[in-house]
Amino acid sequence: MIEQNWIDRHTRAIFVEFTLYNANSNLFVHAIYLTEFLETGGIAKWTEIQAFRPILNSDMVGNFTILCYTTSILFILITTVQVIFNIKLHGGSFFLHPWSWVIILTIFLGYVCVAVYIVRTTFTKEAMQLFYDKLLTQEDKFINFNHIIIWDNIFNAVFATLVFLSTLQLLNILGYNKRFTQIISVVVNAGSDIGGFGFIFLIIYVMFVILGTLLFGVQLRDYRDLLTTCGTLANSFIGKNNVRSMVSAVPTFAEFFYVMYMFCVIMTLITIFAAILNNSISHVKATLSDEFDKIGIKFYISKTIKDIFGMVLRTKAEKPNLTKGIVKIFTTSIILL
Repeated sequence: MIEQNWIDRHTRAIFVEFTLYNANSNLFVHAIYLTEFLETGGIAKWTEIQAFRPILNSDMVGNFTILCYTTSILFILITTVQVIFNIKLHGGSFFLHPWSWVIILTIFLGYVCVAVYIVRTTFTKEAMQLFYDKLLTQEDKFINFNHIIIWDNIFNAVFATLVFLSTLQLLNILGYNKRFTQIISVVVNAGSDIGGFGFIFLIIYVMFVILGTLLFGVQLRDYRDLLTTCGTLANSFIGKNNVRSMVSAVPTFAEFFYVMYMFCVIMTLITIFAAILNNSISHVKATLSDEFDKIGIKFYISKTIKDIFGMVLRTKAEKPNLTKGIVKIFTTSIILL
């Protein structure tokens, strides 16, 4: 870089970008190293390393993944036909049910996943073809995988949302379970209180996020922006703290900031949230005896099994009776003759 005069007084930034591939694990690693020369004379460093797998494995895991993808596509097609049939059958009343919108959104995201997967696969094949052509021609040519990473992140985000909506539909099925119905009743009963608590919690939490970014953002990487600070403070809920680095960065305000955050958010607000849930649980238990018992999933499964075996047993029991009836009719006919 020095011989080619890449770095001089007018240089603002230097990028080093490359992609590695591990054939044993079928895993790509894309790395970007950035060094920015500030106008004030300082140097800012930034690193991004991301692993991704745009190509499916050719072993049993890959075959199972293809089977799951195929099953999901078939399920989306069948659900689409069912939704169209229900719309023709019920008309506009179909859209009045909240779960209908969940199903429609699930179908839409399913088609989006298929489209994004096709685009990602197409770009991956083009990049790999450039790689093989480079090996044949021995040309010194840069192959960019950054756009493939973008499409891979989009696919993962849409697919995660699709899994979340599918989980909601599963919870709707579990609504027939008595215990799960009680949990839903607790949350619904405390809905207004939880909403007010969430608004107050959001205001206080955002205040600490902004304050933490202003205090430690210059010196600590974990507080470099608002989103990262939000994740760092959220780790305090599970006891993952790094107070020593905070104190070394800002000795005057670090301890005060940490104590106030622990007292206001961890101790006070979480205790209030637990009290709201306990009050709702007590209210639901008090009114539980007045409500009828929900029919559980076990009831449906056992009833279905009993009906199936009952039909078989009834069929076997009716065959001798039918034979006896035929013999009796035949005997009566002979006597009459």
